[in-house]
Amino acid sequence: MASKGAGGPGPLIEDIKRCQELLEQQLAGVEGVLGIGIALSKKGSGLALNVLVANDATASRLPAKIQDVDVEYDIVGDINAL
Repeated sequence: MASKGAGGPGPLIEDIKRCQELLEQQLAGVEGVLGIGIALSKKGSGLALNVLVANDATASRLPAKIQDVDVEYDIVGDINAL
């Protein structure tokens, strides 16, 4: 990561978007990964990547970080179209 945001600690949004793309490539086709987005960190440390997963087993396969960006998750269960 090249630079930090002017307003506080953590990577710039452009850096986080690049990390999101890398994580999307890394997790493409992994069963139980339902979505990947950018969110406020649950640790209160700026922004993080948030992965929506179906279960604990999928969550346990996620990296803790990608480059300098935290990877967090929410277990939401299976998502089915109505």
